[in-house]
Amino acid sequence: MTSSLQPRNYAEIYSKMSNVELLRLATQKQTLTDAAQQALDTELNRRQLNTATVKDYQQREERQDNLDSRTEQAESLRRRRVRLAHFYRLALFICTALLSALVIGFLFRLSGKAEEKITVISLDLAVALSALTFVFSGKWLTFRRSVYIAVLFSLGLFMMVWITTIK
Repeated sequence: MTSSLQPRNYAEIYSKMSNVELLRLATQKQTLTDAAQQALDTELNRRQLNTATVKDYQQREERQDNLDSRTEQAESLRRRRVRLAHFYRLALFICTALLSALVIGFLFRLSGKAEEKITVISLDLAVALSALTFVFSGKWLTFRRSVYIAVLFSLGLFMMVWITTIK
């Protein structure tokens, strides 16, 4: 008894759907039962939505899906590049800190303990600079500008040691 009501139920359900919902359903017509397919065809014909309209809708949906997929891929690539840039900046500042500490220790003939303190201070500053560039990075803060910051950091470290050794 329920099977004789099903076509009427399909027709009633489909009549309440919007054109977009019907077109979406029509793109998946092969997954419907025979009764559902017949009711769908009847409703599509009643609304004058032919197979060309269904194909056009399906092509537009596929283009939109492809566009969405490409957008997601581009965003994923952008996030990967940003993480890599943060890593490069961290590596740049740490290498600058270590190199500065070595050069300062050599030039100023610091004792082992003083050289160790300079190294710790320079590494702490390097991590702090890296954190600041992480917070303030964007289109303005290019890798080239990060190199300038690292050079200024190194010069500041030289100046700090030079001033303290003069006293």
